[in-house]
Amino acid sequence: MSVRFSRKDRDVRTHGAVVVDGGQEARFFGGDDALVGHIKRVWRDNMQFYGARRVWRQLQRERITMARCTVEWLMRR
Repeated sequence: MSVRFSRKDRDVRTHGAVVVDGGQEARFFGGDDALVGHIKRVWRDNMQFYGARRVWRQLQRERITMARCTVEWLMRR
């Protein structure tokens, strides 16, 4: 379950956050499968030597934006 900040939706809590269905967010970002594909490609291209931090830095250089903790989480799967 993720949180999006908006006032136009009806499901607004007292602090202004709106609860959004996780499937909706996955469609917007292309889902975890697309991100895992990028991570595996970078990892393989670097002789399977890069850890999560180096993979994340390489993705940043390629203008693929995601949080480092997300890269760590997806590499553990």
